[in-house]
Amino acid sequence: MPTRFDGFYIARYEGLDADAKPGYGVMFLKDGKIYGGDNLSCFLGEFEDNGNVVVARVKVFLIASPSQSITDIDDKPWDLPDIHGDVPQGVLPTNVVVELFGQRHDTHQDMRVELQRIAVWD
Repeated sequence: MPTRFDGFYIARYEGLDADAKPGYGVMFLKDGKIYGGDNLSCFLGEFEDNGNVVVARVKVFLIASPSQSITDIDDKPWDLPDIHGDVPQGVLPTNVVVELFGQRHDTHQDMRVELQRIAVWD
C-alpha cells in the first residue's frame, strides 16, 4: 500500500561500521519497503509510519569483499532492528529531511541516518 514516504532518497549515515566514518548512499522507499545501497553494501528492510514517528528495520549486506574482524570474516548481514526518528505529520514535502537514530544489533554501536527525499512518485 502506498505511503507518504514513498520516493527516492539520499542517505547520509554515521556509525554504521566500526570506524564510525560517515557514508553516503541512496534509498528507495515504496509501500513500506526499503531498498538501497552504497559502493560497499546494499540495504533491504521495511518501515512503519506511526504518525509523528517512523520506525525501520534494515539489514545491510556487504557486496564488496568481506572485511576482517578480530574473530572471523564479517560476512553476515548487519542487523539494524530499530531505527527511528520524529517526522512531521501530514503530507511530506518533496525535499523532506528525516533524521533517524539506532544501533547495530551485533555491536550496539550508535548510528545516525539522515534521509533527504529527492523525488516522489504518485
